[in-house]
Amino acid sequence: MTDKHPSQNAMDKIMRGEVKQVPRWHFVVRNIVLWTLGILCILAGALTVSLIIFTFVNSAFAMRGIAYKSFWQHTIVFMPLLWIVGTLLFVGLFKFSVRHTNYGYKYPLLSILLVSFLSSVFIGIAFYFLGVSHMIDDILEMHFHTYHSVERRQARLFDNPEKGMLIGRIIQSDAESFMLVTPNGEKWRVMCEHVPQNKQHAIVDGSRFVVIGKKVDDDVFVACDVHKRGMFGINKGVQKKRMQKMHCDDSCMENHSQVLPKNIDILVQNACTHAQ
Repeated sequence: MTDKHPSQNAMDKIMRGEVKQVPRWHFVVRNIVLWTLGILCILAGALTVSLIIFTFVNSAFAMRGIAYKSFWQHTIVFMPLLWIVGTLLFVGLFKFSVRHTNYGYKYPLLSILLVSFLSSVFIGIAFYFLGVSHMIDDILEMHFHTYHSVERRQARLFDNPEKGMLIGRIIQSDAESFMLVTPNGEKWRVMCEHVPQNKQHAIVDGSRFVVIGKKVDDDVFVACDVHKRGMFGINKGVQKKRMQKMHCDDSCMENHSQVLPKNIDILVQNACTHAQ
């Protein structure tokens, strides 16, 4: 007995009614699902790309010397490993989706990967400038306690009052001092009369600074120098919400002024002399 050709076997099965025709709508639905999955993968990849950009732009590498951190110590804090892995994963899923659509096998693998990657990069750049990455960063920290936002990771490097560093946003200021709120929610009364004159004008409400100086009381800090450190790619809605939470009225400033040490002038002079 000779083996039949595969096409003859297929024809025999059709003639015996063993093969049923798949409805056309099945292929239409499958294509719609696969292309939808592919588009979602590109958008998800774009989000991870925007978060990579947001992390690196706000990594403050130029200021690592202030925190006495090496290049690698600084890199470990800010390395967006999760987002890099996520981008590769979504690019791979896009390739899988396109390959299983009608005629998807005709597209070269390299072309599919290149289109997916470049699409994610360009859309991710747009997401960054629109503040989407900042919004996602804030949402993730709000709902996942194990996730640390970029702003909180900056705090790991610069929020160390015992070693003479603070980082935070000014919520109220006067000629002699300002109230600073750290990313961890702590409020500090910062004496700023010894800050260089050319930097005094930058001390305004809403500004974000790394403050160099010395802790002189539980919530009182003497500033000897300040370095403006803004957040890039911010979302205005997130920014406004945070400023509202940080609000400090006149009574807040008065309460903190009451705890100033009696020998504050001597402490200020000694602290800034030591910092120099």
